[in-house]
Amino acid sequence: MSMCYQADIDNQNEFQKWNLYIIYSCIDKVDKELKALIENDKFSSRKIVEDNQSEELSDEIANNLIVKHITNTDLIELVNSTQEITERTYTPKNEKIWKLINRSTILGNKELQNDIIEKLKNLNHEN
Repeated sequence: MSMCYQADIDNQNEFQKWNLYIIYSCIDKVDKELKALIENDKFSSRKIVEDNQSEELSDEIANNLIVKHITNTDLIELVNSTQEITERTYTPKNEKIWKLINRSTILGNKELQNDIIEKLKNLNHEN
């Protein structure tokens, strides 16, 4: 079916050419270099290598691979679940330390957050 469709595509039409996908589902681990070589091959279609597949390919697994790599129709569910996680109230393990931290200063500042964590770890090792 896809061979017939692909044969009818005008070679000058890059959009149609890149709207065809081949997903290689492999049981074994595929070397990074080989995976990159396959996925970056620009002949005929986009190629996706999904390795370390523990189950035999089924319609459900194929559909999940299409959602994961092509349609991304699970993004709404993912965003909603992420919002639920970020909106939860944090319960600190040590109330005294938590009160000392100026949260407005560290909010979104990953470098400062990591620095505070390292300092807390060092204090913990000293005690």
